[in-house]
Amino acid sequence: MQIANVLLHNKEKWDTDRDPGDGAKHRPILVVCYTNHALDQFLEGIHQFHPKGIVRVGGRSQSETMKACSLSQLKHEMHEVRVHIQNSLGKHPPPAGGERKSHKKVRGYSSDIFKRTPK
Repeated sequence: MQIANVLLHNKEKWDTDRDPGDGAKHRPILVVCYTNHALDQFLEGIHQFHPKGIVRVGGRSQSETMKACSLSQLKHEMHEVRVHIQNSLGKHPPPAGGERKSHKKVRGYSSDIFKRTPK
C-alpha cells in the first residue's frame, strides 16, 4: 500500500514521456491479486488517498466503493452522458443561420466522447 501511495504521489517523476494525443499523460498501474476480496481491500486502501482514476475490472466485487469504480458502472455512466448530450442537442436545434459556437463545441466534445466510449 505504501509503495502505491509513493508512486501515485510522485507520478510526475515517472510518468513523463507518454502523450496519447490529448495532451494528458496516462500510464496506469495494474494491480493483480489472488482473490477478489484482496483486490477490493487493496483498491479501497488506494481509494482513501487517491479517489479518482480507479477502474476495477471484473464484476465480483462485494465492496460498494469498488462497485462504483467498476468498468461496467463507468461504462453505464458514460452511456448516460451520451444519451443526455444527444437529447440536449436534439431539443435545442441550431438557429436557421447555422450552428452557434456553443453547439459546435458540444458536438466536438460529444463526438470525442463517442469515439472513446465502448458501445
